Amino acid sequence: MTTAYRTEQLNASDQVTVDANGNAAIEIGPVMHGETWHVKLVACQVSTAVAEPQGRAYLNGVFVGGTYTASINSNGDPFTLLSGQKYRFVWTGADVGATATLTLLGLKEKVGG
Repeated sequence: MTTAYRTEQLNASDQVTVDANGNAAIEIGPVMHGETWHVKLVACQVSTAVAEPQGRAYLNGVFVGGTYTASINSNGDPFTLLSGQKYRFVWTGADVGATATLTLLGLKEKVGG
């Protein structure tokens, strides 16, 4: 028996408010059983950047990279997330009360036609 897959565009995004210490974190990934995300681009930004935040990225809890310019930045290194796996981005040194946004773009693959 052959398993059918349906592919569609991935545009996953989440926002969080920077806390009183200038920190924020977003964790995102596929939650549906049998869903796989083929991420082609990750973008991070904050709504204000009086202070230039730094950012650190984690894939399934493992540090995979960082940036000294997390007020607005992107990375085009592709990776795959399976159902239940997470991509986490952490901002430090951001403007208190700013909105931090993380966006993952690519393809979403689902089991079933």
